[in-house]
Amino acid sequence: SMHNLATLYNNQGLYDQAEPLFLETLEKHKRVLGEDHPNTLGSMNNLAFLYSVQGRYADAEPLFLETLEIEKRALGEDDPDTLGTMSDLAALYIHLGRYDGAEPLLLEAFESQRRVLGDDHPDTLSTMNTLASLYIDQGRYNGAEPLLIEALEIQTRVLGTDHPVTLSSTNLLGRLYANTGRPEQAGILLHEVLDSRLQVLGEHHPDVGDSYYGLGCLAAAEASYDESIAYLRQAAEHGWSRASILSDPSLDGLRGRPEFESIVAEVKKNLEK
Repeated sequence: SMHNLATLYNNQGLYDQAEPLFLETLEKHKRVLGEDHPNTLGSMNNLAFLYSVQGRYADAEPLFLETLEIEKRALGEDDPDTLGTMSDLAALYIHLGRYDGAEPLLLEAFESQRRVLGDDHPDTLSTMNTLASLYIDQGRYNGAEPLLIEALEIQTRVLGTDHPVTLSSTNLLGRLYANTGRPEQAGILLHEVLDSRLQVLGEHHPDVGDSYYGLGCLAAAEASYDESIAYLRQAAEHGWSRASILSDPSLDGLRGRPEFESIVAEVKKNLEK
């Protein structure tokens, strides 16, 4: 079906091919099924998520908010789709550095998903991962580490080591190690994840940019500044944009250097899109 093809393109990072299919599916669902139908709401969420991973945050946010409002009314507060949209909206806020907006959404989604879906459900595991990323971006490493260790144990068992969510948690743990004085452990995890992502997701997937960012943070933490700049530039070239670059303590040694500040300016510009 058109929706399945769009999802396939989306998962491969082929967003230009996915978008017209998602738009067409949404228009058809609205016309045939109505605004409040679960399939229509699913299409709205898919399109918002697509905008979000493309870095089109100004397009994504209103669509997520509209979807969430209708889902709460039509499906209920505890419906898995409602909770998934809450988690996706929170992830968008984290990218933008709006941590105060993200945390209450995430905690509510996570608590409800555990209760409604169980600890082993992929949605619960994905939200756990997002919550850990919030804590890391805020420098709350004591909160993030036990959460990531628990998440990885379940994700590896339920989803497998090469699943994008498992790889994301592994990458986050690598970033945490880089920021807490454990560079050897960090390097092993971050390089492992980059290799897997290139193999599983392909060179052009935005998650590959996330790997380059983690390696850039590690290099900076070890005062290898030229190597760090090279990795961060690769991250930016992959469309990576996240407010964490403005405050990540591992990057403090780079601040004020023209090559670094030009990457920061590019990321800031992307965040305002």
